[in-house]
Amino acid sequence: MSWRGSGNFRGSGGSDWRGKGNSGGSALNGGSAGGPPLIYLIAGAIGVGILALIIVIAVGMSSGGNTAAAPTAVPTTAPADATAAPAPTGEPVAAATEVPAATQAPAATQAPAATTAPTATAATTATAATTATAATTATTAAAVPAGIPTEPYGPAVTTGSGTALEIGSDGELLLFDKTTLEVNGGDTYTLTFTNNSTAVQHNWVLVEGDATVVDNVAKAAIANQLKLRNPLGSVPPEGTAGVLAAMPIINPGEVGEITFEAPTKPGTYYFICTFPAHYINGLQGMVGELVVK
Repeated sequence: MSWRGSGNFRGSGGSDWRGKGNSGGSALNGGSAGGPPLIYLIAGAIGVGILALIIVIAVGMSSGGNTAAAPTAVPTTAPADATAAPAPTGEPVAAATEVPAATQAPAATQAPAATTAPTATAATTATAATTATAATTATTAAAVPAGIPTEPYGPAVTTGSGTALEIGSDGELLLFDKTTLEVNGGDTYTLTFTNNSTAVQHNWVLVEGDATVVDNVAKAAIANQLKLRNPLGSVPPEGTAGVLAAMPIINPGEVGEITFEAPTKPGTYYFICTFPAHYINGLQGMVGELVVK
């Protein structure tokens, strides 16, 4: 079907006005080709755009709904995890239950068994004390040079005890406080010598023989002291002729003791101090008599 205008249209000027081209129709209608009016096309495009917009909004809302649903799933998972969380707390519980087992450690330590250690400690102490005593003895022995006596010696010296005899030095004087002692021949005596000096060393030596023998004993003691280079060596060496009983050197303020058997032959014997210059040759100085009945 052909649709056209009613004819030519002319203006007042007499000119002929028409649309461009050969369509022969209006822009708001279908033109000469007979298509749908242009306004319909524009309305259709607008409608399609509105429809597309609605679809996009609907899809967006649908996506938003899914997104909102996701957080709902997260709490569901979270409680599951939170529910699983007590499982780690279960491990501390197990550790706590193991603590009582650890408290059984005292039984394992068996402290009573350790109390047997005092026995070992006592033994160790005893051993240490014995060792210390031995060490002290060794030190004392080492402190005394060889050749210096620490105990009485001589052919008349004996063990045990006998009738008591007492003698000492006369204060700071180079004399005995007694010049005579009386004994019974063959009897045993224990003589106690006290060095009453505060500065000088002394001793007591019993000699059998005359003045010459006594002088020689004193000289032997001096020679021994020079040999040992020690004042404690101011005693006659063992085996010196005429010596019956000899006491080591006694320090000031100390006491010495000697037990001996008195000679069986009655007579006069001499006792002297053999520290250098205390006895003077010719039975002078620090000398006394032992009278045997």
